[in-house]
Amino acid sequence: MHQVDITDAQTQINQLLQSALQGEEVIITRNNQPILKLVQILPVTKRRQRGSAKGQIWMAPDFNAPLEGQGDYTAERQQRLENISLDDIFAEIEHHRDAQ
Repeated sequence: MHQVDITDAQTQINQLLQSALQGEEVIITRNNQPILKLVQILPVTKRRQRGSAKGQIWMAPDFNAPLEGQGDYTAERQQRLENISLDDIFAEIEHHRDAQ
Protein backbone atom coordinates (compact mmCIF):
# COMPACT_ATOMS: atom_id res chain seq x y z
CA MET A 1 0.00 0.00 0.00
CA HIS A 2 1.28 3.42 -0.97
CA GLN A 3 -0.01 6.52 0.85
CA VAL A 4 0.33 10.03 -0.62
CA ASP A 5 -0.99 13.45 0.38
CA ILE A 6 -3.35 14.99 -2.19
CA THR A 7 -1.03 17.91 -2.93
CA ASP A 8 1.81 15.48 -3.76
CA ALA A 9 -0.56 13.23 -5.67
CA GLN A 10 -1.35 16.02 -8.13
CA THR A 11 2.27 16.20 -9.22
CA GLN A 12 2.79 12.39 -9.16
CA ILE A 13 -0.46 11.25 -10.75
CA ASN A 14 1.23 9.35 -13.60
CA GLN A 15 3.46 7.38 -11.23
CA LEU A 16 0.53 6.68 -8.89
CA LEU A 17 -1.60 5.42 -11.75
CA GLN A 18 1.21 3.12 -12.89
CA SER A 19 1.57 1.78 -9.35
CA ALA A 20 -2.16 1.06 -9.21
CA LEU A 21 -2.05 -0.65 -12.61
CA GLN A 22 0.70 -2.93 -11.32
CA GLY A 23 -1.57 -4.10 -8.50
CA GLU A 24 -0.45 -1.74 -5.73
CA GLU A 25 -3.09 -0.04 -3.63
CA VAL A 26 -2.60 3.75 -3.56
CA ILE A 27 -4.28 5.75 -0.79
CA ILE A 28 -4.59 9.52 -1.23
CA THR A 29 -4.94 11.50 1.96
CA ARG A 30 -5.83 15.01 3.10
CA ASN A 31 -4.63 16.07 6.56
CA ASN A 32 -3.47 12.46 7.11
CA GLN A 33 -7.03 11.17 6.56
CA PRO A 34 -7.68 8.79 3.64
CA ILE A 35 -10.00 10.29 1.04
CA LEU A 36 -9.34 8.24 -2.11
CA LYS A 37 -8.13 4.78 -2.99
CA LEU A 38 -6.64 3.93 -6.39
CA VAL A 39 -6.81 0.24 -7.27
CA GLN A 40 -6.74 -1.67 -10.50
CA ILE A 41 -10.11 -3.03 -11.58
CA LEU A 42 -9.66 -6.65 -12.58
CA PRO A 43 -11.71 -8.02 -15.46
CA VAL A 44 -14.85 -9.84 -14.41
CA THR A 45 -14.62 -13.53 -15.19
CA LYS A 46 -17.64 -14.89 -16.97
CA ARG A 47 -19.39 -17.62 -14.99
CA ARG A 48 -19.82 -20.95 -16.68
CA GLN A 49 -23.33 -21.58 -17.82
CA ARG A 50 -24.96 -24.89 -16.96
CA GLY A 51 -25.60 -27.01 -20.03
CA SER A 52 -23.35 -24.99 -22.34
CA ALA A 53 -21.54 -28.17 -23.52
CA LYS A 54 -24.73 -30.13 -24.11
CA GLY A 55 -24.38 -32.36 -27.13
CA GLN A 56 -20.61 -31.86 -27.32
CA ILE A 57 -19.68 -34.62 -24.88
CA TRP A 58 -20.68 -38.25 -25.19
CA MET A 59 -19.83 -41.55 -23.57
CA ALA A 60 -19.38 -44.79 -25.46
CA PRO A 61 -22.11 -47.37 -24.79
CA ASP A 62 -19.45 -49.82 -23.57
CA PHE A 63 -17.87 -47.30 -21.19
CA ASN A 64 -18.20 -49.58 -18.14
CA ALA A 65 -17.36 -52.80 -19.97
CA PRO A 66 -14.21 -54.60 -18.79
CA LEU A 67 -11.10 -53.80 -20.77
CA GLU A 68 -9.67 -56.44 -23.05
CA GLY A 69 -8.09 -59.13 -20.90
CA GLN A 70 -9.58 -57.68 -17.72
CA GLY A 71 -12.60 -59.97 -17.59
CA ASP A 72 -10.66 -62.90 -16.13
CA TYR A 73 -8.88 -60.63 -13.67
CA THR A 74 -12.18 -59.23 -12.41
CA ALA A 75 -13.65 -62.70 -11.91
CA GLU A 76 -10.48 -63.89 -10.14
CA ARG A 77 -10.47 -60.84 -7.88
CA GLN A 78 -14.11 -61.35 -6.97
CA GLN A 79 -13.42 -64.99 -6.11
CA ARG A 80 -10.43 -64.03 -3.91
CA LEU A 81 -12.52 -61.43 -2.08
CA GLU A 82 -15.24 -63.98 -1.40
CA ASN A 83 -12.68 -66.39 0.10
CA ILE A 84 -10.97 -63.90 2.43
CA SER A 85 -11.99 -63.50 6.07
CA LEU A 86 -11.70 -60.54 8.42
CA ASP A 87 -9.07 -62.48 10.38
CA ASP A 88 -6.96 -62.69 7.21
CA ILE A 89 -7.33 -58.93 6.65
CA PHE A 90 -6.33 -58.09 10.24
CA ALA A 91 -3.38 -60.47 10.05
CA GLU A 92 -2.19 -58.77 6.88
CA ILE A 93 -2.51 -55.34 8.51
CA GLU A 94 -0.50 -56.52 11.52
CA HIS A 95 2.13 -58.00 9.24
CA HIS A 96 2.58 -54.69 7.39
CA ARG A 97 2.59 -52.73 10.67
CA ASP A 98 5.30 -54.98 12.12
CA ALA A 99 7.38 -54.70 8.94
CA GLN A 100 7.63 -50.96 9.34
